Amino acid sequence: VLGAERVGENIAYNYQTAESAMSAWLNSPSHKANIEGDYTHLGISVSINPENGKKYYTNMFMKK
Repeated sequence: VLGAERVGENIAYNYQTAESAMSAWLNSPSHKANIEGDYTHLGISVSINPENGKKYYTNMFMKK
């Protein structure tokens, strides 16, 4: 992807706050490994489902 050596992502759905999504990721070994991984780029997104108002939180990690 875009010349990346490695990519990873974390996705959370229906958490009320970014803090609660982040806490869930940090309490999950595989998600925490992405957060602490050897990456050079980070993308962050929060989207709201227009049908029900629930939020999607996404982190994208990339090493170039």
